[in-house]
Amino acid sequence: MTQEDGLKALNRIIFNVTGKTVSLTPEMDLKQSEILDSVDALVFFMELENTLGVSIPEQADLKAEGYYSVKKLLSLIDRN
Repeated sequence: MTQEDGLKALNRIIFNVTGKTVSLTPEMDLKQSEILDSVDALVFFMELENTLGVSIPEQADLKAEGYYSVKKLLSLIDRN
């Protein structure tokens, strides 16, 4: 999957979860940009797994380990 395809997929999931239309860039952070709140984040990560097969470890500290980073999410998508 190209980076552009990954960004489109992430944008689509965000829209499905939040109803927000966003234009993501690899430099963005979904939490700092206030794209996702705590509740939306839970649903977002479940959708990410269901839609794209990206698995996040259950014990992961999402913020500390950088899982809100679009760049990190793109690298995870690329591995699948």
